[in-house]
Amino acid sequence: MRLPRPLRIPTLSLLAASAMGSQWKCQAQPPNIPTRQILEAFQDGFQKAFDQRMAAAEAEGRRRNQVESLRIEMLSGMTTEQFRESWQIDLVADQIPADRLLEDLAKPLGWTVHRTPETANALTRPISIELRTVSRIQAFETICRELGLTPRYPDPMRSSAGGALVAGLIAAGEQLDPALKTRPADNQAADNAVTFETGARKLPVAFAGPCFIEVTKLVENPPHATGRLDLTVHAPGLPPSVLAIDQPSLAFGKIRSVQSNRETDLLTDINTGAMVNFPWLSRQIPLKGLLQNVDSFSVSGSCELWVPTEVVTLEFDQLEEGASQTAGELKAELIAVRPMSKRANGEERKGFRIQLKYTGSDAGKPKLLGVDDAGSLLSADGKSVFWAGRSGHASFTMWGDPARLVVKFPRQTETLRYPFQINDVPLQHSDQQPPRLTPIVYGTHETPVDVEVLELKEESVFRKVRARIQNHANKAVRTIHYTLRYLDTNGEEVKTHRSQQSGFGADKPLVARHASAEFEATAFFMPDNATDVAFSLDAVRFSDYSKWERPEISPKGKP
Repeated sequence: MRLPRPLRIPTLSLLAASAMGSQWKCQAQPPNIPTRQILEAFQDGFQKAFDQRMAAAEAEGRRRNQVESLRIEMLSGMTTEQFRESWQIDLVADQIPADRLLEDLAKPLGWTVHRTPETANALTRPISIELRTVSRIQAFETICRELGLTPRYPDPMRSSAGGALVAGLIAAGEQLDPALKTRPADNQAADNAVTFETGARKLPVAFAGPCFIEVTKLVENPPHATGRLDLTVHAPGLPPSVLAIDQPSLAFGKIRSVQSNRETDLLTDINTGAMVNFPWLSRQIPLKGLLQNVDSFSVSGSCELWVPTEVVTLEFDQLEEGASQTAGELKAELIAVRPMSKRANGEERKGFRIQLKYTGSDAGKPKLLGVDDAGSLLSADGKSVFWAGRSGHASFTMWGDPARLVVKFPRQTETLRYPFQINDVPLQHSDQQPPRLTPIVYGTHETPVDVEVLELKEESVFRKVRARIQNHANKAVRTIHYTLRYLDTNGEEVKTHRSQQSGFGADKPLVARHASAEFEATAFFMPDNATDVAFSLDAVRFSDYSKWERPEISPKGKP
């Protein structure tokens, strides 16, 4: 893919910035260098960067597909006892250099140990340790605590976090194509490296079965009596069979309560979701009620995992439309096999678009794998799977030339739930918080906030509404929930759309107390016969997370 060259050349001279110490000056471009030549040089530079980024993305996609193929190939039923044996270890050492122990623990997790001059002395120190039936990451944490170091684990949300991807495969004796591995620059930690900071952890952690839960950040927002708790859940080293199946992503790190040292509830009713790249999860949890007498709190929750106890495998030796395979009540049929091709980085890639239907299974989502004549694994790409009850339909792309297709159904799974408790999370700024929450006061006004339409603007897709919000209340407004009413020329309502508008955190509310502000809302799906709009306020969330709801809608649930 080539970026198009500019068709017209600007008549204005280009300006070149030159650094003079800490001062920057603009100088006219010397006339002996043609403007077109300069533009084409910029164009070529951008094109080179674009091509490099596309090549890196292609290699990353191939590497992820290979990892997924290996996991599906190893997908099989296992007992819960076999699952426990896959992640539990005993560690007994007598005056062994710490870095040797850490490397032995890191390797099966797909990690490396990054050394720096600041941590070299601590990492080479001999230690003695005895641990029984713990996870590798718990053993890793225990050693680091003994050394006075804080480990920072690889972030799987990074685009090239190769070590995190292959976790569980190295332990099974599987290796990635060396051409697909990433290599760090000199003196930089690899993407799969554990780095270290000197000093013990400043915030508490917890262990739950194979899972490690850490408080990664704690934000306090005085004097609003609010804050935010950031939690990360790691579960490295899970067996490929568990990694290959769909997991209950949000239940993997579910928060049940956040309770202060005064036994008050600090959880809000705001659903913030989570960032999930199983077996890794990160949550940002808003906190309320952080008053002066609250100087610490505890967090309780659980990590839920599904273990496949029965997996049914069907193999298609011929990729032809109408081919079918059965196993008991389970039947799968290929209903479409169509060749296709694409160009990527100047290369032609060929593959197939395959559609599969199946009946007699309540397993939901099957796992698909191709094998070519040389025995190489081909992963399914661009997958979409739909099922209802005991039947389903799968559509996917497979690049390469598969000689046979393997379809695996996780027929039975067992849910394992590991509770955790993080105690005594310290608050540093409780003395700056208010002693109590003040009630919402908005005088004689019907609602704490009024919204006035200023302008209805025409746009290419959805029209925009410029509006003014007037806050009559004694507190800053964080979020308003409203119904946008679409009106015809007679002022009659023809359609409604519910939405919300928010500020940008505690220090940048939507509108300050007893103040006004303007904002712009999108009039989604406004009918053609609507000529005007009006706002109907449903609820207001204030800066301290207190909430006002319109009385007639509050029984129907949260806006």
